[in-house]
Amino acid sequence: MPIKEELTSLLTNMLVAIKAISSATQKAGLAKLYGIAGSTNIQGEEVKKLDVLSNELMINILKSSYTTCLLVSEENDELIEVEEKRRGKYIVTFDPLDGSSNTDCLVSIGTIFGIYKKNGDGPATVDDVLKPGKEMVAARDVRERKNQLFLADLYVWEMTVNEKTPVPHGVVKTTRLVRGISWFFEKWSHFVANHAVSLIVVCVVLTLIGTFKVATTPNDNDITGYTPYGARARDEFDVMTDFFAHNGNGIAMFVLILPTRHESVLHPDVLREALRLEDVLTSNFTMLSADGKHENYQEFCTNFCQINEPFVQFARSYLTELENSENGTDLSERISLNYPITSIYSRKMSIQPNFFGIEMVNETRKSITNIRSSKLIALQLRSERKEGWNGQAIKDFEMSITNYFENFSLAIAACICPFMACGTALGALFFCGVRFGSILCVTPFLVLAIGVDDAYLMIHSWQRVTAERRKHPVENDSPGSRLSEVLVDTGPAILISALTNIFADVAGCFTSSPEISLLGYGNMACIFCDFLYQITFYSAIMTITGYFEMKEEEQKRHIKKIACGADDDDSSCTSSSVESFDVVVKRKVQTFLEFYISLLTNTFFQLFIIAVWAIFLFISISGITVMNINLSPRKLFMEDSSLREMDDLRVQYVIPNYYLANVFVRKPGDLTDGKRLERLNQFVEEMEHLNGSWGALGTNYFVRDFVEFQKAMVEEEEIEGGEEEKSIVKRGGIDVNNLPMFLEWPEYLFWKGFVQYHNDSNKTVLDRFFITFAIHGDNLQSWPARGDALREWRKVVDNYSGEFGLSVFSDDGIYVDLIENMPTDAWQSAVATLACMAFICFVFMYDIPTVIVATSIIASIMTGILGILSLTGTDLDPIVMSALIISIGFSVDIPAHISYHYHTSSSENGIRERLHQTLSSVGFPALQASVSTSLCVLSLKFTSIYMSNAFVKTMITCMILCVFHALVLLPTLFAIFHRICSLFSVKKTSPVESK
Repeated sequence: MPIKEELTSLLTNMLVAIKAISSATQKAGLAKLYGIAGSTNIQGEEVKKLDVLSNELMINILKSSYTTCLLVSEENDELIEVEEKRRGKYIVTFDPLDGSSNTDCLVSIGTIFGIYKKNGDGPATVDDVLKPGKEMVAARDVRERKNQLFLADLYVWEMTVNEKTPVPHGVVKTTRLVRGISWFFEKWSHFVANHAVSLIVVCVVLTLIGTFKVATTPNDNDITGYTPYGARARDEFDVMTDFFAHNGNGIAMFVLILPTRHESVLHPDVLREALRLEDVLTSNFTMLSADGKHENYQEFCTNFCQINEPFVQFARSYLTELENSENGTDLSERISLNYPITSIYSRKMSIQPNFFGIEMVNETRKSITNIRSSKLIALQLRSERKEGWNGQAIKDFEMSITNYFENFSLAIAACICPFMACGTALGALFFCGVRFGSILCVTPFLVLAIGVDDAYLMIHSWQRVTAERRKHPVENDSPGSRLSEVLVDTGPAILISALTNIFADVAGCFTSSPEISLLGYGNMACIFCDFLYQITFYSAIMTITGYFEMKEEEQKRHIKKIACGADDDDSSCTSSSVESFDVVVKRKVQTFLEFYISLLTNTFFQLFIIAVWAIFLFISISGITVMNINLSPRKLFMEDSSLREMDDLRVQYVIPNYYLANVFVRKPGDLTDGKRLERLNQFVEEMEHLNGSWGALGTNYFVRDFVEFQKAMVEEEEIEGGEEEKSIVKRGGIDVNNLPMFLEWPEYLFWKGFVQYHNDSNKTVLDRFFITFAIHGDNLQSWPARGDALREWRKVVDNYSGEFGLSVFSDDGIYVDLIENMPTDAWQSAVATLACMAFICFVFMYDIPTVIVATSIIASIMTGILGILSLTGTDLDPIVMSALIISIGFSVDIPAHISYHYHTSSSENGIRERLHQTLSSVGFPALQASVSTSLCVLSLKFTSIYMSNAFVKTMITCMILCVFHALVLLPTLFAIFHRICSLFSVKKTSPVESK
């Protein structure tokens, strides 16, 4: 029998004997037990009848407990030896009935006992009894009065010294916090047992309410969710959104057209189909206006209606010219269908945003276009948000276009929330206004794994308590008392697990990414609810199960067993003689455990494990130093999503040829001032001379066309107040009063979406506008090159920002800033989480060596996870970082349980028995939890999305490392640390007063 179980059994039998003695003293008058028995004890005192009865009760019960080997009674002259087949490892000294002469008075009487443990494996001797008090395992003075029992002090040292006295060797002194928690769980368990059904009903109702809220809350993802708080890209995104979204985000769609049967999109069939597609896009799909009218794109569009006009004009002209060429007609001199600028009847248009994957014609002879072939056509639909539109209506409009052109099936997977806690907690968060981001869908799987770990511990403890109660029945046994012992045993460890996971998520909440913070909030709430449900709902289920178990036990007690032969103990005649499967397994497990502990305490094995650990850390740290930092939008989409294909095409064809920067001019000021306009033009020219720039050909700057328009108007004297206009032109400025007229001209309608103005006292005031700049280069396919380009743009913008309120926006800016912040966020989160773990462990254990070892193990697991992920080709991104933060919480669970049980184990028997007690209590549940957690997380593989795969890979790696560190490395370190302490420790004796 393991040490802890044997001592528990002994104390239980002591309590049975004391209760029996108490019952006898209360009936002494009726049973005629008062008076002298006619003999004296070893101290010369007259022995009372109650002394004799109490002594016999104590001796008989302790002998039959199979836990004692030697008994020393005040009523006996000699040592009392226990027969060999019933011997255990403990020696009990006792006065069965102290103060027996006061049985007829109101003075208290009681039982005093002390427990020692024999040395070695041989028979117990008198030397095992004559030991200093500091080597006593336990002692207690039990006082009784009427129907009450008073238990005086729990531990030996508390009987004679104060709390500042050093703890005697071999006795574990828990912290006040742990004792307070144990006291709470002891009281709480009886409350749960008495109100089990009510608690189950309350938990179910709360779960249904929360789950209903989760089911009815629309999913809302934020495109900047992974961008760090305070990042410049967030401000730039807000400026862009504010410019385009007067009433919120409007419609913004990109349609990429690739040829299926031809090599180039310039094939006539492809161009005709593209023109037909553009017409369908702008005519066939409608939005409901504020007055209830269905309007198509051509009807509800205001500023960007001409955004695809360059492509339409190019395609129509190309088909016309091609037909003329085939008919032998000369090409038109007024049409130049060149790339990047096309000129049609003196109207110049840029087709750079429409054609990609360009191969140019090298011949000098005249041709329809200088484009030999093109791989891709890009069309856009863009519109400001109208009154009466909402986010869902815009989403439906965009998805209706996708559904029209693609035939795909939606795989709907209905998943019942694996934990009531998730439904309750997430529902409560949504009631409080928290956004329902897609990343929260991972939370139930993570919380399921945590809850299973705690459940295994509680089940294992319940089975142990039940087996003990069946073997040694106790008076007034009940489901509540069994649950009390279970929660006292496992409650602090479960609380440590919950707190460490919560604090791991606290560190995640303060990272610079909103999406990771959202995951942290969700996990914290769910883990907290899971802990509450663990000690309410799950505990209530346990008590109900225990009720039926105890009812079955009671029925079995009334079954009479009939012996098959002369000796009832002859197992050869009964079917029970054949060992059951579980008995055989337990024996084999115990044998393996003994062998394993021998291995852990072997010097050569310890050196081998330390060497393996050092190599592991070296490889992991090397992997971390070469880890790539990367995040692309494609990681946020399903593997079979067309958006992934679109992003690949964008990176392959669009970005290397036309990488765009949008510069918003929020304070244009008085552009009639030639010097101010010259300063603005200087900024534009500086942007156009950056590395890889297309120059003026790739710039959309409305002022250039406006200046030409203004000059033409002045020359033709078609503007009222022409003298003033001429004066402004001479000063080098522009007259914005002509802006409305400029924007209404057919060839300049394109600029409507670029400029915003208002009228004030019959004067036009230019509020703001934006300019686009384009660069090119094959190196732009890589994130570092795009980051460099964005930094160059920002550098130039910063030089003029104070004058014109400039802000530059790039589609990849929100990711570029994230990449720059990632290393800092990662190590800060890891350090903060590790510090929280160490603090929690220290508060509960209050043992610096144990905390140091446990913290080192957790740090090693964190290092290993990152290193292995890097070496297996995983990049560091916000999703991996959020998975890492969650896995840190998981990495604490098993090592924390091992450390806590090792810390609370008795140290009197040396390291082998402490490890045996720890691993026998936690080892198997830890393996169960690891396997079940891995299976829970593997269910995420059913969704083909990068986020799920990243969590699976990270968590499986974490579980493997946890098993190795907690069940191999951690016990090895404890054994080494114990060996070192044994070599250098100086034994101190505590002053014990003799009374």
